[in-house]
Amino acid sequence: MVRLIDIARRAIRDWGLRIPEHVAIVGCDYAEFAGYQEPPLTTIHLPIEEMAARATAILLDLIRQRVTAPVQEAFPAHLVVRLSSGSSREEGELP
Repeated sequence: MVRLIDIARRAIRDWGLRIPEHVAIVGCDYAEFAGYQEPPLTTIHLPIEEMAARATAILLDLIRQRVTAPVQEAFPAHLVVRLSSGSSREEGELP
């Protein structure tokens, strides 16, 4: 399976650039593999399961005409800082 991050890393390398010295990279949707890449990938952690459950509930409510579109929801996101963003920190989570 080819991931977007792999394509981006190859393109950056093909251009003669290095992460994080020349280009900072941040991924979205925290994944367990992110901390094991070289350099470790800074990510934004999203509550995917909670978002999916809420989206399903909203869809059912729309079908049953209990609510009207558009429906907006907000979910917390946490930045997990690692070396790919140029941070001098090895790994950590910002408040």
